[in-house]
Amino acid sequence: MLRRLIHINAFKQSILNFQQNQDETIINKIFELSDINFLKLNGLQQYYDDFIDNQYFDDDEEEFYKKSDTHHTYPEPEYYIAIKIKVLREKITHESHFTRKSFTRERQIYNDALEYLKEIFGIEKYEDIFGDDMIEIMNYLPRIGISIKELTEIHKVLFSDKSRYLLDDEYIGKRELINQQLKESLKNALLKVEVKNRTDKEIVKFTNRVLSTTFIYLQIKETGSVRLQRNNKKDVYVVVPTWDKPLATALGFETKEEDLQMSLNRNQYNLLKRILSIINRDIEQGNINQYKYTDWGKTRINKRYIAKQLKMEETNFKQQLNRIKEKIKIKNIEKYCNVK
Repeated sequence: MLRRLIHINAFKQSILNFQQNQDETIINKIFELSDINFLKLNGLQQYYDDFIDNQYFDDDEEEFYKKSDTHHTYPEPEYYIAIKIKVLREKITHESHFTRKSFTRERQIYNDALEYLKEIFGIEKYEDIFGDDMIEIMNYLPRIGISIKELTEIHKVLFSDKSRYLLDDEYIGKRELINQQLKESLKNALLKVEVKNRTDKEIVKFTNRVLSTTFIYLQIKETGSVRLQRNNKKDVYVVVPTWDKPLATALGFETKEEDLQMSLNRNQYNLLKRILSIINRDIEQGNINQYKYTDWGKTRINKRYIAKQLKMEETNFKQQLNRIKEKIKIKNIEKYCNVK
């Protein structure tokens, strides 16, 4: 089979210099490029800002790169790797600043409330609260310890420009750590890429893919996080697992334990108590890796694992649990939302 004969240009030679002689000239160049505002020069600053600011709802990294490539052709391949580094760095440092200590509690309250409302009412985002079910939602929110007014105020605080762009030492320290991890990831990618028989575009594509994978691994290793894949692996979340309340872990939403007997028959109530016993045991033993997690990192039961612990057939367990959840939801809405 004939192999392609590809010219060794300056870009490829600089990669070979790093692979063979540990010459970091190309690494320094890429990081210098990642610090300039070339997006503003190319008319992409507003799109980039929108991409960063909407990361909690509508990020589409591939769309960003597609739009970048469509709008401008950069003079050297290194620019495209610099774009990747810039986006990875800004997303992580922006999120770190956005959720700094002064907003940690508010962010947790906000996430929990939306998670419970999604399970009960099927809403996908904050704005959905003000739809057809608004009255029922307003009546239900105090059940989880927050009013609609308080939730709205937290939303305003978390998503205001003031909360996003104030700099502090924690933000700067996070950026320095991220740069170290990105440099390590880039080195790993450049050591693995095959140069002599690949085009510049193929080299960039491979480098960016390995760079991202290595960087995510380093993030997970540092924070004890897990990587979640959603929407047929199109969406990826890196979260730190934390225990939710036992009832919320079991059911996917919050409710008062004293209301359970009112909602369930004896067999259902006893089954739920057995589930809660397993969860409480695992909390004491730190056995969090046997559970699934929400997009915010809160624990939810792994039905296969719980069924095995109960010595039940998995399908039968799922059916019984679903009936328990439906009965509790119906009773909650009837009692707390004045719906008959």
